[in-house]
Amino acid sequence: MKKRTVIVLVSLFVITVIVGYSYLYKDHRDISEEEAVEVLTAVRISERFTNGNSKLLLNNVVTVSGVVTEIEGNSLVLDQLVSCSFSELPELNLHEIIVVKGRCVGYDELFELVKLDQCLILK
Repeated sequence: MKKRTVIVLVSLFVITVIVGYSYLYKDHRDISEEEAVEVLTAVRISERFTNGNSKLLLNNVVTVSGVVTEIEGNSLVLDQLVSCSFSELPELNLHEIIVVKGRCVGYDELFELVKLDQCLILK
């Protein structure tokens, strides 16, 4: 009886460790493979956040088009409204019209910028 209890407890412990490990160490999202929930312009996505209609966008993949107004390091700003972070930013020029796909992480009220990360350029 005692031996059976030990075996059950050890089995439960092993199962708990396996489930906990797989929960904590999930694979990272591949934004390039995910379908965008919405296709918007930089002006329109900014309006969605200022009007409070942004719940669908948060932590989801969106496609945003706009004019490059600022480039710094591995990030750029579209129409002075959307900040896009890249792991590696390709060569771009100011005032170029591009389409960016990325994960929407929120709105910076201080700078009035919508924040996208894990971005890639589509056009």
